[in-house]
Amino acid sequence: MTSDDEWSYWLGYISTLIELSSTNTSEFRVGEWNGKKMNFHRTIAEGLDFMHKMQSRQDSQKRGPFLAELELTHRTSTSEEKIVIPSLLSTYFVKFCNKSIGYQDMKPYLVHATPTFLSQLVIPVQDPFQQIPYKINQRKMQRHLDQPLDVQQLIQEYQDALPFGTKLVKTENQYGDDFLLLAAHVLIDQSRHHDAILLLEYGLAKSSYNFQFKCLLIRLYSVLGASGGQRIFQTFMTGLELKHIQWETLSHLIWNELGAYGNYKKQKQVNDKILEFYFGEHLKDTPELTALPYRTGAYSKIDEFVKFKHRLDRSHQVHQSQIQMAYLELVRMRSNHFASDISEFLKTALDTFDQSSSSSSLEYVCNHDMSVLLHFDKPTIQSLQVSTLVDKQWILSKYNLLKLIQHAAALVDSYVALTTVPKKPKKKNKQEQQVDHAQLARQQLATDYSRLQSLLFEASTPISQHLHCITMALYDMVMTDQSLDIDRHIEGIQQIIQQLQLPTLLMELVDVLEKVVIPFDTCVSLWAQLMRKYKGTVDCSSIKLKLNQAKTILLQKLEDSNVHLKQYQKADHVSDKLNPLLVQGDDAWTKLFESNKNVLNGSIQSAYTSVELLVNDAVENLKTNSE
Repeated sequence: MTSDDEWSYWLGYISTLIELSSTNTSEFRVGEWNGKKMNFHRTIAEGLDFMHKMQSRQDSQKRGPFLAELELTHRTSTSEEKIVIPSLLSTYFVKFCNKSIGYQDMKPYLVHATPTFLSQLVIPVQDPFQQIPYKINQRKMQRHLDQPLDVQQLIQEYQDALPFGTKLVKTENQYGDDFLLLAAHVLIDQSRHHDAILLLEYGLAKSSYNFQFKCLLIRLYSVLGASGGQRIFQTFMTGLELKHIQWETLSHLIWNELGAYGNYKKQKQVNDKILEFYFGEHLKDTPELTALPYRTGAYSKIDEFVKFKHRLDRSHQVHQSQIQMAYLELVRMRSNHFASDISEFLKTALDTFDQSSSSSSLEYVCNHDMSVLLHFDKPTIQSLQVSTLVDKQWILSKYNLLKLIQHAAALVDSYVALTTVPKKPKKKNKQEQQVDHAQLARQQLATDYSRLQSLLFEASTPISQHLHCITMALYDMVMTDQSLDIDRHIEGIQQIIQQLQLPTLLMELVDVLEKVVIPFDTCVSLWAQLMRKYKGTVDCSSIKLKLNQAKTILLQKLEDSNVHLKQYQKADHVSDKLNPLLVQGDDAWTKLFESNKNVLNGSIQSAYTSVELLVNDAVENLKTNSE
């Protein structure tokens, strides 16, 4: 063995020894290595004897041989034979208690510690500086073995260690930082999160590069809803000095909370870094790295690089960030974009997602580094069980909802195109242009509707169901000319207005429905509801115009006693809107006109009895908006 302290060598030696000892044969005891004959160890006893010889060497007092004996005994002894492990732990602690890594070395084997184990580790250490790692290791084992720790004592031990670090350079941690880390863990157990934050902030002022302090502070601030705070956000973005794949492996420290508390701009910055690594460095550099072992002859590394590439290709965090970025862009687009813009953007975004996913059956991989936050607790049964950190259902549900919004926007855009006559036809006459334009738009409308209907089985959220219901009603009125009972859809429209943050799309949708489906009095109520919700956040001039028009129409209704005349005036108004398409001689549009007249007759009669209330509501809304 070339190095007494190379742990990977010892693990390979132990695994080979266990495998050979299980064959129960004495064959191949002698072999060759680099042309030399060598004796192989084939029994556990021979392995232990070899380790003892390595431990007794005067020229090399390394941790490796002592840990190897612990590992071999741990893996091969029966439950009765493992009673020797506490004494091996004691020997190791006495010999290496002055090393800060002592607890981490012993941690896998503390499961065999007896109730009196800690009382046997009282070692007289005279040098105050040497007492620091000794006490830290002892306190960590106390926590691991469920023995109480005193926060005040830990803080005092931290203070006692500070004088020894006065000459440390800025990038080095104070010798007693782990005392504060342990104290913070105890405070978190007691739900004293604010006290833990104060303690860690104090420690960070003394050790400005302490990675553990920064990570735990980020998590505490995030849990308390302050992940978007400028200082702690900058700590994550710049203070941790993340590079390359770390943007993916450590993003879990802050990613979920940024979205949960509405910090959209800052979540976009984090997503940009994650996707910049994936679409930039990974797609460009990883294939080169995979080919490198072939060129250099390091064939043992090929499998490692291939697995690395596959893990990144199936990254759960990357696909989650792609979906979230689409939602963040919708938030940005909500105030100044129309249905066509939303539809085109979502089509491009979802096509990119489909290409990176490559298959709907893709099994995502979580690449988060969950070991970055140190803890000193005993493993529980739950923590030892294999659990998944991949929420594939979240990605699928969000993806389906984006698809639904895309097709709903396309459906609205198709109807707008269907009822819009080209202003300056160039080659064909006006009537031919109208017919071609209407036919193409109707085909697109039918295509969008088919896609939308296929998504109905995948959409499960109330917003998705209501949006599908409304667009289906619109399609049925336009394409099949059937008169529907729209009252059952009104509740769905109102829920969409309350929950879906896409005011421009909603305004277009209600505008189209006003022209084709919804009774006039209901539209007034919906416009007022939109005004109340989006006042001060988007340009509501179009809604104000609608309410002013509603006020004028309602006042005219109130003054006019000739109900039948008003019915036909309203019907003529609808006729004027539909006249360009009626000119085409399309019998379906004639039926639509008749069905609209019937709907309007019933809606105006029902509205007439409560028209005073509607007028007052519209006037009050106008007063509020003008103020």
